Amino acid sequence: MSEANFLSADSRQVFDVSSTSGSAQFPWAWLARYMKISRRLSVLGGSLAVAIFSSALVAVPAAANAETTPTESASSAEATYIIQVPEGQADALLDELADLGVAPTQVYDDALSGVAVSLTLDELADVKGAINGEAVEADRPVELMAVQSPAPWNLSMLDFAARPADNQFAYSDSAGAGARVYVIDSGVSPNAELATRLVAGTSFVSDGRGSADCHGHGTHVAGTIAATTYGVAKKATIVPIRVFDCAAGGASVKTIVAGIDWAINDKPAGTVGIINMSLGTTCRMSLPCLSSDSLLVAVQNAIDAGFVVVAAAGNSNTSACRFTPAAAPNALTVGAVDRNDAEAQFSNYGSCVDLLAPGVDIVSLNFAANGSTKTMSGTSMAAPHVAGAAALYLSANPGASASDVTTAVKANVVPNLAVPYPTHSGTTRGVLNLASLTPAGNTRTPPLAPTGLVATTTGLNAVNLAWQPSLSSSVLTNYEVSFRAVGSSAWSTASKPISTATSLTVNGLIANRSYEFRVNGVTDVAGPAASSVRATTWSGLPGSVSSVTTSSVRATSAVLSWAAATANGSLVTDYDLQYRATGTTAWTTVTDGISSVTSAPIGGLLPARGHEFRVRAQSPHGFGPWSSITSVSTLSGIPSAVTTPSAGGASPTAVSLTWAAPADNGSEIIDYVIEYKRSNATTWSSFGDGVSRSPAATVSGLTPGATFNFRVSAKTSLGAGSFSSPVTVTTLTGKPNRIASLTIAPTSTTFNVTWPVPTTNGAAITDYIVDYRLSTSSKWVRFADPVSATPGVTVSGLTSGATYYVRVTPTSTYGSGAAASSPARTLP
Repeated sequence: MSEANFLSADSRQVFDVSSTSGSAQFPWAWLARYMKISRRLSVLGGSLAVAIFSSALVAVPAAANAETTPTESASSAEATYIIQVPEGQADALLDELADLGVAPTQVYDDALSGVAVSLTLDELADVKGAINGEAVEADRPVELMAVQSPAPWNLSMLDFAARPADNQFAYSDSAGAGARVYVIDSGVSPNAELATRLVAGTSFVSDGRGSADCHGHGTHVAGTIAATTYGVAKKATIVPIRVFDCAAGGASVKTIVAGIDWAINDKPAGTVGIINMSLGTTCRMSLPCLSSDSLLVAVQNAIDAGFVVVAAAGNSNTSACRFTPAAAPNALTVGAVDRNDAEAQFSNYGSCVDLLAPGVDIVSLNFAANGSTKTMSGTSMAAPHVAGAAALYLSANPGASASDVTTAVKANVVPNLAVPYPTHSGTTRGVLNLASLTPAGNTRTPPLAPTGLVATTTGLNAVNLAWQPSLSSSVLTNYEVSFRAVGSSAWSTASKPISTATSLTVNGLIANRSYEFRVNGVTDVAGPAASSVRATTWSGLPGSVSSVTTSSVRATSAVLSWAAATANGSLVTDYDLQYRATGTTAWTTVTDGISSVTSAPIGGLLPARGHEFRVRAQSPHGFGPWSSITSVSTLSGIPSAVTTPSAGGASPTAVSLTWAAPADNGSEIIDYVIEYKRSNATTWSSFGDGVSRSPAATVSGLTPGATFNFRVSAKTSLGAGSFSSPVTVTTLTGKPNRIASLTIAPTSTTFNVTWPVPTTNGAAITDYIVDYRLSTSSKWVRFADPVSATPGVTVSGLTSGATYYVRVTPTSTYGSGAAASSPARTLP
């Protein structure tokens, strides 16, 4: 809890001037400088504090020369001063001011005998010279600061002297009816919990808002006094007197005194009124506070006019006697305790504190939304419990005087109940007790705790709660929802309309944080909270990527796939991919552009090497965690050995080879290497056929009729694979085979010779050579016929009746085959 500090009084003096004439001994130069020294006034509400700048209260001598302050180079700057005069002399004071041409900014009727007026230092000197013996006090500005914290418990403590409290709130049937409580604060906003019991008040803030609250402090205070659910006196009337603006500034002692003055004039004659002031300022110049302090004077005048005045002790962890109105001897000055009756560390203490009341984690009305609540801490929250108790007593005892009410409240405490804070001294240990103060006509039994509380995260900053209704013998009016970050001790109240709906989405949470939630039902008093449940808001950061797998693994690449990551309340916009070689430490990020697709090819890998991969998702809020590492080994990229090629289509000088493409092992085959050699040779020769991916080739330039070995290997950009086993092929000779037979048809002088075409052995027959001889001769005669590949010839010029031998030899470009011969006899 952040506590606003009340500045301690320092360098304070009182100058008593008995003479009414000017005196050179009076330190007017000091006064002029002192009036520029700022002091802080804190509104006593948790971190809600009123800061007021204080200065000196002095008697004004008839004549002295005021010096210019060190920070004021000219005497034309104005400041506001509060001037008090004895009873009956206010009119004379106004006349003197009128003669000086000065108009008061505030004329007090009942709170003070005097005025507030803006003066330059020159005018101050003139006033000092014209008016003898009056008290002059510099006005002080005010500011508010607010903070929030957790949940309800306070009402059930007020009516039950024993501990632990019984979770009930018993109060008189009159419930504060008829009591008018004037709340001098930041105003009070209309609220269904106050309804028509919030009546017209006034405002000393010139912003056109009237008495409506735009800060929140005053509405919260008023709710503790008189709200139907959260108030002590549920039928009391609230009269707002607004002295603070929306930023918790604009107030000063002048306006607070004016507020008291207005209340005195507004209170119906013959009645007792109640004023609650959850604010304060340090005493001006001395300890104890001077009785002439304008705020103390105004408080006492209000008490004399029939008011019970309740003042917060202050939140400075020091003596309450240093502050006003806390130091007012006849006001009810209230310190704070927590739900365990322990005196709050921030609470002011000492002999000026009359009693203690709940002031830590007090739930009351929230000005920002009709029907919503707010939790605050401070003696500002403790004081309205006492103001409400005064209203209860007053309505139950309509003949009581203001003094009777004050005495009864002081007398009806649980003595020695509070556990004093270790460094506090001289403080009462009595805690406010309604059980003995008022008869308990209505006992409110709280509802049972809701059951089945379930919390479901629905966003980065939101959790949905659902529960089963509370069982209650009274009419259930609301559910209060509280939450806190896991590990925190302070509960916060969720902002929500007053409603009996059994579900609520709690918004405004911090992303990626675990929270506890609890719910309690409300009748006239809050019931016990359901057991707390936990939920963690989404972080907006994606979840971990899972199911990372590889496919299409090649020598230098692979395809990575994965399951989509959970978005956790945001949107997955991209995936980061990284890889590294196994055994190395540095990761390489894949540059693949922005994409939410759940697969991607990865290149640049090393062949025949183990690799590790990981993936993480990205959203506008950042990166999720890396996935588990997935490993895979790349292929070598070196092709497997080609199986033994098949040979076909041999010719005398060429052999055609075909083979099956081998496994490429992760890299595309770009060529085949073909080698050959004579079967009896040891050196292989490469066949230069250019670059080709075709699994076939014709090896040319061979020797006809020779036996060769052939082998093939595949080649990629990463290297060549092993050679195949060799295939042995013998080239054709190119020479025709011998003609199988000759058919000879004789005449007396010719043979008509025909024959079948013999096997050519890879080369076309270019001619047939025809020879003949007589059977009685060994000499062959070449028959001169034209070159012709026609398988037939007519041999002429023979002798009739003679026996001959005819032979035919086929020829090609590679040579002649064996001759075929046959005998034949010409006809006679």
